Amino acid sequence: MNASRFALIGVGNIGRRLLEIVTEKQSALHERHDVQLTLVAVVDSSGAAIRESGLDLQRVVELKRTGEGVAAYPEFGVRGLAALSALERVHADLLVDLSPTN
Repeated sequence: MNASRFALIGVGNIGRRLLEIVTEKQSALHERHDVQLTLVAVVDSSGAAIRESGLDLQRVVELKRTGEGVAAYPEFGVRGLAALSALERVHADLLVDLSPTN
């Protein structure tokens, strides 16, 4: 199996939907493409949540749906942690940047 650890910066509407799709398609990705995606870091304007063994995607989605930031993730949330600092704390194979641009 090809395991890929990914970090997500930006969890607005598009970032949240990406996490929903990954959750919905996880078994198909594994069966058809032999791929397992693991979210190891997620960053938004509140801070970050980091866990080397993987974060619960559905929990991140629920936090965002209720208007909370990812820093509220129990035990692994860090309020005010910037994206670069979060990335320095974790090993990720893939970075998805959906942060706002001007």
